[in-house]
Amino acid sequence: MQFVVINRAIRPDLTMNSKPHLQALADHVAYMKGLQEAGKVVIAGGFADGSGGMDLIDVETVEEALEICHNDPLHKAVHVTQEIHPYFSDLGPRLEGMKKKLATMG
Repeated sequence: MQFVVINRAIRPDLTMNSKPHLQALADHVAYMKGLQEAGKVVIAGGFADGSGGMDLIDVETVEEALEICHNDPLHKAVHVTQEIHPYFSDLGPRLEGMKKKLATMG
């Protein structure tokens, strides 16, 4: 199952250029790279305005997604809040399912 994780900087005006944040960010990038190499991160990156970033993770359970988020160095350093949302990237079957449901509605 895939999950989108939205990382929002708590105080980007205070943290984005601080040494502790830059260290946590470097640790976060290394953490994400390791998860990508393990096949658990599909894509990860930061927003251009510095307000946070987004990760697309592919794991078996919501518990595993939560574990990944709780172990994220940016989260542990309390530099971001995280939102986790189940994500469906395969639009073909979903569209067909919606069309069938609509057809039964008359």
